[in-house]
Amino acid sequence: MIAILTDKPSVGKEIGRIIGATKVRNGYVEGNGYMVTWTFGNMLSLAMPKDYGTQKLERNDFPFIPSEFELMVRHTRTENGWIPDIDAVLQLKVIERVFQACDTIIAATDASRDGEMTFRYVYQYLNCTQPCFRLWISSLTDESVRKGMENLKPDSCYDSLFLAADSRNKADWILGINASYAMCKATGLGNNSLGRVQTPTLMMICSRYLENRDFTPQTYYRLKVTAEKDGTPFAAISELRYETLPAANAALGAVTATGTVEVADLQRREVSQEPPLLYDLTALQKEANGRYGFSADKTLSIAQSLYEKKVLSYPRTGSRYLSDDVFDEIPDRIALLERYPAFAAHAAALKGASLNRRSVDAGKVTDHHALIITECLPACSKPSPPVASRTLPPSLSRQGTACSPPRGRSSDPPDGVPCGTSGRRTTREQPLCRLCRPTRLSPCNRRSVWRNRPSPVPCTPRAASFRRWSIAAGSCRTTSFETV
Repeated sequence: MIAILTDKPSVGKEIGRIIGATKVRNGYVEGNGYMVTWTFGNMLSLAMPKDYGTQKLERNDFPFIPSEFELMVRHTRTENGWIPDIDAVLQLKVIERVFQACDTIIAATDASRDGEMTFRYVYQYLNCTQPCFRLWISSLTDESVRKGMENLKPDSCYDSLFLAADSRNKADWILGINASYAMCKATGLGNNSLGRVQTPTLMMICSRYLENRDFTPQTYYRLKVTAEKDGTPFAAISELRYETLPAANAALGAVTATGTVEVADLQRREVSQEPPLLYDLTALQKEANGRYGFSADKTLSIAQSLYEKKVLSYPRTGSRYLSDDVFDEIPDRIALLERYPAFAAHAAALKGASLNRRSVDAGKVTDHHALIITECLPACSKPSPPVASRTLPPSLSRQGTACSPPRGRSSDPPDGVPCGTSGRRTTREQPLCRLCRPTRLSPCNRRSVWRNRPSPVPCTPRAASFRRWSIAAGSCRTTSFETV
């Protein structure tokens, strides 16, 4: 028999279905010569000082560094203190029985540094001696799992990966335990908790809070001009700021006396814009936060759910690149998007096109390649559920845009007018002026409005004062238009 260990029940059952282990037991599934079991995340952690026989740390005990680290079952907090997690205890007994019944073990935990540590800790804690192999896959599709089972490697090939995770975990333990206990000793309080990540993070949050709390708003004035030509409104704001209203009024009077604004200069420039790279987890979390206000944890949970539903590649990736062999599959993946209503037209336009290779660099692929869709698409006949419809489309869109054909040439409209950004060379015609910078244009102002604008343009000056980021308006010429 062959044992397979995953780090989630859903992943274990899915792998079991693919390899024919469909008989459901208590804590595992079996069949076709396999027994597939799972952990509930990280069920083991490094033991606490009291587990080494040190009931109370004294000043002379610092720094406390065990000669050999021990493992303990995950604990949960109750009204009576910390106790072992009963679910973890029971599942470890199931895993032990499964391992004892098998002569070979396959590690199918997350294909990552932490996933490797999860497996090794269980293997060490149960004092196993069977030979181990590693299932390394980037998606949970049937094809990916079968291909991974055909290309198993000895788990010893991933020793360096485990050592990296283990050394970081032990370093965090040494820093966190010693700093927390030392702080408790120094303050006489028992609720201090310090750590490598949490302490600097809290410091940054507190510093930013204090900056905002102590910020004193300041009033200043700027000039704004509003004009209209052939029914098209135009607005510009001065770059200069005036600290007093008399100074702003004096400048306003000087501008008002002219009665017109004129285009002082016209610049034409070419801008080369590359297509965006594919997403890694961090880039996806940033965009999801900007678009939908999702927290990083919520985005990760959604991406993990899509991964387990076999429609997204492994989410915890730090790379935004693909290897050449994965890039060879992209045309087929883009073709699949024709069946996804939101991207059917874009996918059809890319059919047979020469794809951009900016995101192809095997040397920059770490444990996993960038986030891409798999060959499995969600049902599209009905509207997608909120999670899929709000998170999957950005990933699909980035995949199509990043692989768009090489750059071309096009005329790019001013700020606010929608335009494509998939590897085009853009040309901008921008009216310039001497005193004022224009506000953003609304999307309704088409590019034809800005071309060959006559000068001068009559205008009506106005003035206003606002608190903090306020604008005091007047009238003057226009400055360069730049995309923000």
